[in-house]
Amino acid sequence: MRISDLVWAFAIALLAALVLVHVQSFPPMPGQKFGPAVYPGLIACGLLVCAVLLLARGWKARRQAALIEPMAWWRDRDLVVGFWLIVAVLAAYTAVSEAIGFIPVAIVALLALNLAFRVRPPVALAVAVLGTLLVHTIFYKGLRVPLPWGVLKSLAW
Repeated sequence: MRISDLVWAFAIALLAALVLVHVQSFPPMPGQKFGPAVYPGLIACGLLVCAVLLLARGWKARRQAALIEPMAWWRDRDLVVGFWLIVAVLAAYTAVSEAIGFIPVAIVALLALNLAFRVRPPVALAVAVLGTLLVHTIFYKGLRVPLPWGVLKSLAW
């Protein structure tokens, strides 16, 4: 999807304004000139500069294209369904992984995605199980990322 620089300029300016408003609520640091609001405020000011530059560029090109123009792949039903399926799987993982656990949710999610993208069932199952266990081992043991155990808490290693 091609989105005009005018739309991005508005979105970035809105984000910068929200940050600037929010950092005003940060408490000052006693005995220091600069508090916790300084760096987020500076970044927000930088975003405002970027928004102005995008606005200028988008204003020059405003007659060449629509504000939002879907790309060719949006006309392919299978690709659009696949895209939204990935979004739905990520949302479902976020919603249930803490209660159910990383391993069972990831296996089901990978299996569902593989089957939806027409991977043969035995291969899809192997990829889902082995891929989940590999990712879990790398993140949980190697990188020490605290992945949720959920219903498998008694089996935690």
